[in-house]
Amino acid sequence: MRLTFQRQVLTGISFSILLVLAMGYVAYHALLVQQENAGWVAHTREVMRVSTSVKNRLLAAESNVRGFAITSNGSFETSYLQANNEIWSELDVMRKLVKDNPVQSVRIDSLSNLLETRLHLMGRQYQVIKNGNYDQEVVRDIVLKGKELSSQIEFSFKKIENTEEGLLTEREERASVSTSKAKLYILLGSSGFLLVIFLLYYFIRKTYNAQVTSEQETRLANNQLAELSRQDQQKNWILNAAIELSVAIRGEPTLNELSERLIRKVAELTGAHVAVMYLIARTGNVLEKSASYGTGSGVPDVVRFGEGMLGQIAADKTDLKQLDVAPAYLGVKSATGSADPAVVLVKSVVFEENITALIEIGYLNDPGEKVVKLLETVSDNVAVAIMASKARQTANELLEKTQLQAEELESQQEELRVTNEVLTHQTSLLQVSEE
Repeated sequence: MRLTFQRQVLTGISFSILLVLAMGYVAYHALLVQQENAGWVAHTREVMRVSTSVKNRLLAAESNVRGFAITSNGSFETSYLQANNEIWSELDVMRKLVKDNPVQSVRIDSLSNLLETRLHLMGRQYQVIKNGNYDQEVVRDIVLKGKELSSQIEFSFKKIENTEEGLLTEREERASVSTSKAKLYILLGSSGFLLVIFLLYYFIRKTYNAQVTSEQETRLANNQLAELSRQDQQKNWILNAAIELSVAIRGEPTLNELSERLIRKVAELTGAHVAVMYLIARTGNVLEKSASYGTGSGVPDVVRFGEGMLGQIAADKTDLKQLDVAPAYLGVKSATGSADPAVVLVKSVVFEENITALIEIGYLNDPGEKVVKLLETVSDNVAVAIMASKARQTANELLEKTQLQAEELESQQEELRVTNEVLTHQTSLLQVSEE
């Protein structure tokens, strides 16, 4: 089943949240284990520190007893008594620390008995020395017993410390393993989280690119549809305008009437501000103004081939030319002011490769290509209409000439008839005279 973009994002976010929670739980659990192991390591080190402290207190007590025996200095006596008291307080601390370990607790109890015996023997030695009346054999016996007890005490300390060192090594290893596991879990979780992020980014980027591509294709299709619609509208406008122009020049107008109708209709349909139409003269190589729209008095009535822009266009038989004209080229005038066209279109009307007319149209703004296409579309029809009008004009002129000649013939015939009648009358008179 294909997931939608929203479901892809929700799935990725949900999985990321679950992964973060799982990674947080694992990391938290690993941290708790690490803290617990670190606590046990510190506990073991504290036991070993207190054990060392007890041994040091015992050694201090023995040293001060010997110092007092040798020098009888009271400072040694004070140090001895202080060390003697501190041994038991330190031993109580040690007993509390190992109360969770039954084996070590039993060893502490045994050590406590040995310390009690050793301190009692040391107390006897202190009292003997303090009283000053002691026998060398008694002191020697106390010292030998003390040495034996010290060996036992040292052995007990060794067993306790060895056990604690083993526990320390074990707990340090467990702490190291726990730290390694925590690092591994965090690394794996982070890698998985990054992988999910990358996958989520990949799918989001892929969906985004697909959406952008789809939007571009849709935009392109819309632009194409808009362009087709615009082209259809333009074609419809050109077709309708061509029909209206054809209707305007339909019938049997004279050349001037045809020119006036054509220029006015073109200006009306295309929004032209000025327009001029020239027809080829009968003499050829000369264009004569036949109609104008919106122009002033500065428009020439006659344009010769090769003279000026229009004359050159006619001489070259240029089909259509668009001019970005300079100011005052073809002025637009009204009762409120005047302006200069920005664009001028010059269209040649050709019939059988001969120029029959020129149409010059001026606009204040660019009218667009639809006007150009309209002029190209109706050019042939206009040429045919002009030639038909010229033919009708020629036919009318020939008809008038024929009628005039017929009237002259009738007059001549009447004159001949009268002359014949006169001659007949004279002939009759001559015959009468002869008779």
